[in-house]
Parts: sequence; C-alpha cells; structure tokens
Amino acid sequence: MFLNPQKYKDMVIEIIKECKRTFEVEGIKYINLGEGYDVGLLREEVASYGKYVLKVQKSIYDGIIKESNIEEEFAKALDKDSRIKLFIKLPDWYSIETPAGNYTPDWAIVIEKVQNGVASEKIYFVVETKGTNNIYELKPEEKIKIRSAKKRFELIRDSKFVAPIKDFDSFEKEWQENL
Repeated sequence: MFLNPQKYKDMVIEIIKECKRTFEVEGIKYINLGEGYDVGLLREEVASYGKYVLKVQKSIYDGIIKESNIEEEFAKALDKDSRIKLFIKLPDWYSIETPAGNYTPDWAIVIEKVQNGVASEKIYFVVETKGTNNIYELKPEEKIKIRSAKKRFELIRDSKFVAPIKDFDSFEKEWQENL
C-alpha cells in the first residue's frame, strides 16, 4: 500500500467519502410532507423476461421479478405462509433519497396479526433482503442506504422497516419481535 502512492491516495479518499456519508446519515432528518404515491402506478404492467418471473398468488401481480436466489426463496416462503396477506416486490420508481443515492427497498409485506384465533390487525413491513442479517457485512453504500431508510420509515405510522434480512426465518423472527 505504501509502495504505491496512487493506490494509497485512492484508499484514503474512499475512507474519507465513506466517513462523510456516515456523518450525513447520522444527521439526516426526514420530514413527512404528506405526499404519497398514486396507487394507480402499481397497476402498470412491468415488462420482464419469463425466466426472471416467479409466479405468486399473494401479490397484486401474477408474478414477481426475481433478481437473486435469495429473493426467489423469500418470495416462495411469503407466498406459502398463511399469515402473509399480501406482498409486492417494490418497483424501481418507489425510491428514497439518501446521501448515498436513491434506494429502493425490496419488499412491502402485509401480515395479519392473529390473537386467540381471531385476526386483530394488519402489520405493514418494508423489507430489504440480502445474503446476511448483519449490516456490518454489507458494502458501505448499502449500509448508508439502509440506515437512511430506517430513519425515513420511522415517520410512517403503522409500518416497520427491517433490513438486512437473509431469509424468511430471519424475517419471521424480526416480525415476532415487532408485534
């Protein structure tokens, strides 16, 4: 590292940029402007190649675009679980501004809470699936986006943001802790 001044300089610049973005996230404050997305946007058809579409029952679409095996397995588990009432893979136009750029979480999920055999309420989750449950194993940019999104979703009543989530079992544990 010290034998290559250019590489050393590049590494120092990246470390400084990451520290700057981390401080920006710590100071970030989202304000609820009362704005929202038009539900009609969800009715628009999404173009995709067939091999990337997973057929599902509990979504507003006939299928979801799978971007990874993790997402595919997660969607299959969501579709099978009777407590899950609805889920969607969030479209690219649904994004949150963060210091590290725009961020689109993976999933919006509606769970029905049942007490004594009776459905009592619905719980809304926004979930980001990754190959880990540990945020410290993610790239610096991903950490910043997730931390920013957590702050953003604190403003939205009756919704919970959980990330990163490795698989359905991890998500189930998180939602049980949030009930």
